[in-house]
Amino acid sequence: MMARYLSQLAATHPKDLDGAPDMFADYPGVHQFMMVEIEREGASGPEWKPIEQITLGELGGWLAEDRRTETTRRQREPGMAKLLRDLSEAAKGKKEITVGEAMKLRRARGGK
Repeated sequence: MMARYLSQLAATHPKDLDGAPDMFADYPGVHQFMMVEIEREGASGPEWKPIEQITLGELGGWLAEDRRTETTRRQREPGMAKLLRDLSEAAKGKKEITVGEAMKLRRARGGK
């Protein structure tokens, strides 16, 4: 039940705070929290992280894991795939940079 609740929470969008623009407005279906595999003290396990703290490498791994249907070429998470493409271009291939930092780089270079 807890996993289901966290999955539903991950798909929600944050409320508009004081008229601040949503930084993920161009990407429909972006998850606000993602479960990624973290290695600590020699053991790995899942951990929920806010999207801004996910590295581009972790985002790419999450998309590659099980996000494409086997019978078609259709991407199951088109908003997340577009986010990764745009941010990878802004980060110039650096996979260790976080989504939040890459969004700042993209805005500084004239992106939305």
